[in-house]
Amino acid sequence: QLRWLREETDLPLAVGFGISKPEHVMPLRELADGVIIGSGIVRQLEDLVQGAVDRETTLKKIGQLANAMVSSTART
Repeated sequence: QLRWLREETDLPLAVGFGISKPEHVMPLRELADGVIIGSGIVRQLEDLVQGAVDRETTLKKIGQLANAMVSSTART
């Protein structure tokens, strides 16, 4: 369906349902202009709320996730 949308519009396309790992981004990078990463960040915040990790660790993990996602968007 994303391929069909790409053919039908010149508007930027962002995909964001269930994107939580770099492996989810890689197959989309040729068709999507952006990804929305809610799930992966919410998981990190859940650990913080449940007391499993502290704020500093949570921020570090979210930063690492963001960096990994950015790296996975590089088109070859």
